[in-house]
Amino acid sequence: MTRILFVCHGNICRSPMAEFVLRDMCARAGLAAQFDIASAATSSEELGTPVYPPARRKLAEHGIGSYEELVERCDAVSAASIRTRESLRDAEQRIADLALLGKQIDTYRKLKPVYDRYKASKDKEKFLRGFESEIILFEAAAREIKKAGLTKLPSSEKLKTELDGLAARKTSLQTELRKVQREEKEYDTLRKNVVALLEKSKEQEWQQHRGNDLE
Repeated sequence: MTRILFVCHGNICRSPMAEFVLRDMCARAGLAAQFDIASAATSSEELGTPVYPPARRKLAEHGIGSYEELVERCDAVSAASIRTRESLRDAEQRIADLALLGKQIDTYRKLKPVYDRYKASKDKEKFLRGFESEIILFEAAAREIKKAGLTKLPSSEKLKTELDGLAARKTSLQTELRKVQREEKEYDTLRKNVVALLEKSKEQEWQQHRGNDLE
């Protein structure tokens, strides 16, 4: 794991802003688990001082008590989005695999009598010349069924039941993903607002220090 520490004078504006932005970038890239990101101060002058008040009020509007809580919520929403996307992808892949397997099973059952006749024929070469495409299709279907680990062919009803269940799960996951995406958008807007306020705080702090230097 790579550790990254942002520092500024009081750790109430610049460094926490940088920490949050990088955390958000890593989460969106799916790299959150590879980085330990934190912020700290170089001085104890601001120890105990909360984040810039306007930024704190903006967080409070969303029921968030602190900058750290905002980071935690953003991380949680991002993780939920990743999990939901992965689950949806797995469900869609399983549906595709099962649909293809169903076709292979249908082909197997349809051509099994032809293949049995081929195996029982005394002149296999002659039989093959007349039913070559059927034999090729049957053997290909048999390989796919074996690859799927099936020792017994499932009934059409069983396959349909599983496909119906997967379709229902896919619909549920799509609904969940839309909800999570809305939350992601809301938190992204909140993040941008907080970052803008922190940037404003940084500018005011710079102007204040500049004024003090001129005095």
